[in-house]
Amino acid sequence: MENQEHLDILKRGVEEWNKWREEHSEIQPQINGASLNGVNLSEINLSGSHITNSFFGGTKFIGANLHGVVMHGSTVNDADLSGADLSEGNFSGVNFTQANLFRANFTRTYLMRANFRGANLCEANLNEALLSGAEFYFANLGKANLIRADLSTAILTNAWLNMADLSKANLGGSYLVSALLSEANLTDAYLKGANFSDADLSDANLKDANLSRAILVGTNLTRANLTNCFVHGISCWDVELEGTIQLNLVITPSRQPTITVDNLEVAQFIYLLTVSILAHLSRFVIVDLTSPNSVPYELGTLVHQCIVPFQPILLEEQHEFAMLQDLRRRHDWFLPTHTYRELDDLLASLEAKVVEPAEQKAQELEKR
Repeated sequence: MENQEHLDILKRGVEEWNKWREEHSEIQPQINGASLNGVNLSEINLSGSHITNSFFGGTKFIGANLHGVVMHGSTVNDADLSGADLSEGNFSGVNFTQANLFRANFTRTYLMRANFRGANLCEANLNEALLSGAEFYFANLGKANLIRADLSTAILTNAWLNMADLSKANLGGSYLVSALLSEANLTDAYLKGANFSDADLSDANLKDANLSRAILVGTNLTRANLTNCFVHGISCWDVELEGTIQLNLVITPSRQPTITVDNLEVAQFIYLLTVSILAHLSRFVIVDLTSPNSVPYELGTLVHQCIVPFQPILLEEQHEFAMLQDLRRRHDWFLPTHTYRELDDLLASLEAKVVEPAEQKAQELEKR
């Protein structure tokens, strides 16, 4: 049966569609180019269907069965999928903007690069869901189940994750600026390189989490539990730590003898001290400002303490932090930034544009 015949049956309504599915359970529906905006498809059985290039804006899928559905190039914005079963399907790249996904089931579903901007995912089940690169601007994930979910490089700016269960989840490189994670469960979560700037993690449980190279600038950690966290290379500035449990914080990299401290600020200090010692022992320091994460904040401390040439490099399409201009005015050993178009361009200009200016400044500093 061709796609058009499937679409025609679907347009006759949920009752007739579900009856046809029961009578033809061996058929895998193929739906392409459907435009069913605002239609009521609650309780429909679309399990196992392949849906492409379709539009379901404002459509009602309340309690619908979308188990194992493969959907590509489609839009489900403003739709109501509350209580729907979308488990073990593939909705990668699908637009769920402003959709109501309250208590929806996304267990082990592929959702890479999906757009959940402003969506309601409160109490949704995203256990072991694959959400890498997905966007959750201003989305509500309160009390959601995200156990073992892959949220690597996901954007959760201003998202609500209060009381969400993110235990054993992968949030490596994710962006959680100004996110609300009060009372969230992040035990044993992988948070390496995640950006929690201005986020609220008050009363959150981060026991055994990996916070290596994470950014905590202006973060609220009031009464949070950081017991046994890995914090090597963490960037921690203006953090609220009243009542925070800080026991056995591991400051050494993996596969090295374990050294622990019981204070996050001490961990930050030891990390910066180590970097500072290395800088003092160096002839000059080359600083890559491309996707800098916490580097600008660390430079503010290091350049002031270490009178050695600092030579910044930056990918041409990116912009330098404004604070670095002030740093350059106050310390002449912080050199002008060398920009490059691509790696080959950098390698070709490395000697003349990076090494030689740094060496020249080093010789100048020796004469002072």
